[in-house]
Amino acid sequence: VAEQGASSAGSGGGIWVSDPARMVLTNSQVINNSATQVNGGGRGNAGGIFIFSAGSGSRQTVIHGSTISGNSASGEGGGIWSSSNLLIDASNGLTTISGNSAGANGGGSQVGGGIYLNTASPDSTTLTKVTITGNTATGNGGGIASGNDSGAGPLTVSFSRIAGNTAAAGSNID
Repeated sequence: VAEQGASSAGSGGGIWVSDPARMVLTNSQVINNSATQVNGGGRGNAGGIFIFSAGSGSRQTVIHGSTISGNSASGEGGGIWSSSNLLIDASNGLTTISGNSAGANGGGSQVGGGIYLNTASPDSTTLTKVTITGNTATGNGGGIASGNDSGAGPLTVSFSRIAGNTAAAGSNID
């Protein structure tokens, strides 16, 4: 699968996944997409992939051996925005999340250049053998921003590289 160059005036520039659906993305590319909405208080979230869950206990979305790159969002989550159970790994090849941006197109101070996580416990996010680099956010969390004011489900990162991201604060993880 290759999703390239798509644009959304709302959220999910490349791919939108919502309850009760879940997605397994393997050896795929989600590149150069954008979520551009900037009107009133609304901002287009998730330039690459928007994964929405209406509450805790959601089904898991899985990303194996894929590239999420060059996506931009006026709002949160340049590459990925998720409020669902999420597993990203390299079981079928290298997974790279790079060159994404949050707060693009005059979106103001936005978080999660590579990934924005907004899960509710007991939902969780697991990253294994993932490279997250070269992402930017106009707010916090250039690589990963996890949680909102009410907290977030657990984030587990193992055997991964998170480096070279930029943000106003928390360049790699916030």
